[in-house]
Amino acid sequence: MRTPTPEPEPVVKKRTKTERPEKKPLARPPRSERDATPPKLVAAQPPPDLHGLGEGKHLTAMQRKMASKLSGARFRWINEKLYTSTGADALALISEQPDMFEAYHAGFREQVKDWPSNPVDVYKGRLEALLNEGKRHVVADLGCGEAKISERIRQLDPKGKVVQVRSFDLLAANDRIEACDIAHLPLKNGTVDIAIFCLALMGTDFVRFLQEAHRVLKPGGQLWVAEIKSRFNDRDGKAFIETLSKLGFTLTQRDDKNKMFISLDFSRGKDKKPTEIAVSSKVGSLLKPCTYKKR
Repeated sequence: MRTPTPEPEPVVKKRTKTERPEKKPLARPPRSERDATPPKLVAAQPPPDLHGLGEGKHLTAMQRKMASKLSGARFRWINEKLYTSTGADALALISEQPDMFEAYHAGFREQVKDWPSNPVDVYKGRLEALLNEGKRHVVADLGCGEAKISERIRQLDPKGKVVQVRSFDLLAANDRIEACDIAHLPLKNGTVDIAIFCLALMGTDFVRFLQEAHRVLKPGGQLWVAEIKSRFNDRDGKAFIETLSKLGFTLTQRDDKNKMFISLDFSRGKDKKPTEIAVSSKVGSLLKPCTYKKR
């Protein structure tokens, strides 16, 4: 290794009152330091998890308020990550930090408190009505969250003899949920009667989720979609419906009476293979990421 040559000592000279001192040039660091690889940037981290802390009786009013703000910030951070990542990346994120799953859904529960109704409850009611019909149905709840739909149906039909609900999401937070990337379901072709996306078309490749739903649905099977109205670029969902048509689905029912979300029912066509669609080019024009304002 080459040793740097030491610099000569500066000559000290006397100066008059009007004479300014000479500026000494800044010494350069040794070459080994100048050529060193710069440190890697640390990845952005979510705000701290204070779930449940804000309800502690031992906290002051100011502490509870601060805990609530931090919990809200954490929810918004996770929400943005899930909407701007692929399904595979979201699965990896939640698998590495499973506490994020509960933190997200705790924040989501706070958000829906202000809604006039929750589409999860609407779908519960529709499936309860199928129990009375007695006809066998296999249901796939895709992006199920806390699997509340399955929880309700199991209370009424514990063995799933009439309506069997299989619930899928990024983390098996309870015994009702199967963890997976929704673009790659552990289901055989044509084995599902009803597929549900209840506020669950998240991520940059959600079109793949819809293609996967087409694969697992039986010909003539139903696809139920509920989404926030503000996510549709054209407000009436026309572009979204047209894309679903290309994927092999036909719109059978539309309900937009709720001020918060639109419910769309589709029927799976009998064609074995739907039209191929460039996933990345379609996402932004169909549904915008769902964001929440700071409170």
